[in-house]
Amino acid sequence: MITNNSILKWIVILPLIFVILFSCKKDKNNYTTAPVMSYPKINTETYVYGGNSSTETYSYNSNGRIFLLTQSDGSFIKYEYSNNKLIMEHYQSGGSLLYTAFNKINSLGLVVSDSMSSSYSKYEYDVNGYLIKELNYNNGILTDSSIYTIFNGNTISVTRNNLTTTYLYTVEYFTDKSNTIGNENKGIGFWGKQSTNLVKSVAYSIVGQGQLSLEEYTYEFDINGRVSRQTITGDPGYTTFTYND
Repeated sequence: MITNNSILKWIVILPLIFVILFSCKKDKNNYTTAPVMSYPKINTETYVYGGNSSTETYSYNSNGRIFLLTQSDGSFIKYEYSNNKLIMEHYQSGGSLLYTAFNKINSLGLVVSDSMSSSYSKYEYDVNGYLIKELNYNNGILTDSSIYTIFNGNTISVTRNNLTTTYLYTVEYFTDKSNTIGNENKGIGFWGKQSTNLVKSVAYSIVGQGQLSLEEYTYEFDINGRVSRQTITGDPGYTTFTYND
């Protein structure tokens, strides 16, 4: 199920787009990237279900990129940027290292490949930094691929093929609502530029079988026009957001 927080890692989590001028520079980590724009940064993201809740807290470096993601259960992820690499260390709540993911980054600061154990992925982007292709491998064998279609600054569809079945996600957006819960708002722009607008609905279908489900999204906003709450049809819970300013 795709959510606005993950609409496949990049889709929504993919919405809100300003004019970006690309010019590379070095930061204190000796890391080459495009300059970071002034996107409102999310402080906490909380999923509420019944009497339970789970919170993620985001911490950023001076360039607006995430360096620490903390879960309410005490587990956390550390992000380290070095030259053309992004290293993500996943820790358990007790502080012991669970695993490390290694990501290769291009000159624009976008992840072009990642690896963990025997599985790895490759990513391709268009000239504007939007993710357009993802290839996943296991033991050197291609297991599935995804093609992303971009229109007017939004990812409007994702076609995923696992070599036996083709899945299609068709996305509709609110044209009058800018997204403030996308990749750049979480300091994870290395997964690709987020979509301009907020997701209105996602239709899920299998090619040859027709539409199987439809998710519809509703939002509440704070006094600054930023998303403060997101609800998805069929989901008994909801997600709330707070910001750093």
